[in-house]
Amino acid sequence: MAGPTIVLLPAWGSGHFMSALEAGKRLLVASGGAVSLTVLVMQAPTEIEASVVEAHVRREAASGLDVTFRRLPAVEHPTGCEATEEFMSRYVERHAHHVKAAIAGLASPVAAVVVDLFFTPLLDAAHELSIPAWAPQKDILAHAAVGGFVTHCGWNSVLESLWFGVPMATWPLYGEQHLNAFEAVASMGVAVELRRTTAKDGDAARSLVEAAEVERAVRRLMAPQGGGSSEAREKAAEVSAACRKAVEEGGSSHAALQRLVREIVRVVAGHPMPE
Repeated sequence: MAGPTIVLLPAWGSGHFMSALEAGKRLLVASGGAVSLTVLVMQAPTEIEASVVEAHVRREAASGLDVTFRRLPAVEHPTGCEATEEFMSRYVERHAHHVKAAIAGLASPVAAVVVDLFFTPLLDAAHELSIPAWAPQKDILAHAAVGGFVTHCGWNSVLESLWFGVPMATWPLYGEQHLNAFEAVASMGVAVELRRTTAKDGDAARSLVEAAEVERAVRRLMAPQGGGSSEAREKAAEVSAACRKAVEEGGSSHAALQRLVREIVRVVAGHPMPE
């Protein structure tokens, strides 16, 4: 039986395709030959982009590494799209059947499927083949070995981290993530800020989080204060205890839910619910 393979599904842009391929090649080297690499090549929507991808494929196919390229069948371009994002999403979704068929037809057992950030609609295809599509984040946060959580500060991630008493290093990207990060750092004290270095031309959109800053934040999360836990860890533990108390019978969350149910019954049924 053939050995396990890691399936890559990169986007066609050089910055995406080559980055994914280089990461896959590093996995090959690190595995010592224990796994192979299978790259599913989606046809780019323009001739220029397609020719660039094809040049990359030909060069890497001749490298001698245990990399197999499988070209997915072409699909019709979606029409009537009002924005590039809509075209991209619909174009990718039209490949779902071909992706599923390509993975199911592999002779090697699939160890993992790594998809491009823009290709998340295709995760369902892997899920249908019983390939896990997401790390069990709650199980990971609950593990005693986890000392901190570098997060973009989506509210669900913040809540899960606090439930398990894990302090955070905040790296917000967009939307309400910045507000959540501020709340976690400045108001609650359960997180350490990852500070960005602004580009020399002052363009905030191109600001970066440098490696030294990541190291500083992680050390602050892990290093004990006064011989005990870090301040953020102590605060996170306090919030975790408060969260668990809130959902117990008689706790604030439990009481709020009961009030909501009573109000629903009152409005719908026209009579109060017993206390």
